[in-house]
Amino acid sequence: MSVRILLGSVVGPVLGSALGSVLGPVLGPVLGLSLLVSACDQEVRLGALAIDGESDAGVQEIDASPFPANNATLSLGTLSTQCDGNLTGQEVVFDGWSADDAGFSPGALQLTWVSSTSLSISGTPIEYGFQVQSIGLLPHVIPEQPEELLIGIVSLTGSAPDGMSKDAAMFVVDMSSMTSESLAAQVGLLFSDPSSQGSCSLSIDAVLSLTP
Repeated sequence: MSVRILLGSVVGPVLGSALGSVLGPVLGPVLGLSLLVSACDQEVRLGALAIDGESDAGVQEIDASPFPANNATLSLGTLSTQCDGNLTGQEVVFDGWSADDAGFSPGALQLTWVSSTSLSISGTPIEYGFQVQSIGLLPHVIPEQPEELLIGIVSLTGSAPDGMSKDAAMFVVDMSSMTSESLAAQVGLLFSDPSSQGSCSLSIDAVLSLTP
């Protein structure tokens, strides 16, 4: 079974449009990745975000230290939701949810460049929302990922409403948005039904305020 075909023609158009921002068409397929792992013969390292068979050829490398600072403060905006498949219409389940209800919190982050095209982010918001000490953001996490985006995804478990399962959390930064003071980002969650024939994607626009 092809990861590329499923992400591009099934999961991507539905979840991508659900996220509703310039990052949306990419974030949707990222969240959908967790639903595909068990069904495909591709090796996916969740957290490390490497998909076998993806090449680095043609990657436009970013300067080794593009950030004006190695520290940042994460601010979170409003939460948006869209459900599809067997969970179509279940957006109402998440009415009134905030970023905190989704398990995300604002706060101080540490930014570390592992290589010219990979970023590690750590800090209390990562430990709280992603249940790991740090998360790696990379190019080539999904097919046809725009060069300006770095994406990280972590497989999650935990409580979920109405018999759903919590599958994954993601963090994305848009390098093209970076100024000396800020960087646009987005965080999100994916829930699915027991048959994996329906999903609800939650997304939150975010800003990294860069500090010396």
